[in-house]
Amino acid sequence: MTDDLHKRMRAISAAGILAGFYEGCSLREIYELTVVNYETILGILEDPKTAAGIAALMDLPVEKTRDIAESLIARMLFNRHSDPFVSLGLKQDVSLQDAHQRWKRLLTLFHPDRHGGSKMHAEKSKRINEAFAHINRKRTVEMPDMEGGVRNSEEFNSPGMRKEKSRIHNFK
Repeated sequence: MTDDLHKRMRAISAAGILAGFYEGCSLREIYELTVVNYETILGILEDPKTAAGIAALMDLPVEKTRDIAESLIARMLFNRHSDPFVSLGLKQDVSLQDAHQRWKRLLTLFHPDRHGGSKMHAEKSKRINEAFAHINRKRTVEMPDMEGGVRNSEEFNSPGMRKEKSRIHNFK
């Protein structure tokens, strides 16, 4: 499959997800598809060309399409169970590196300084940080030790292990 065809298929999927959300589908009904197409949905907010292409597929104005995409992202961010993976649009088995990239991308997009100090964007940024902190703690605790086991949270976060933890993170 060519990159162009793959990109068009993602755009069509994203348009379908937004249409479903706009027409009242619950987040639970479209969650899996949203996670798979989250990058494209973020692209609607970041890239005018992506937004225009998906707006054309939906037969809606670009601004309306962007509003729907932002509403869907906000609904996921502030999901009723405060699930950090749902909040960041990530699968449960996400790597810490991928979670970090998503955290950085979302913060760049919703940082209040980019939106005139908006309180709404400050709340979004706060939730993005909280969700990433939770995933980061969870993934750090699950890091394998040198013998192939998994460290428990008390052992791994003890004062004597902080230096070891730093050394492990910096090892490449």
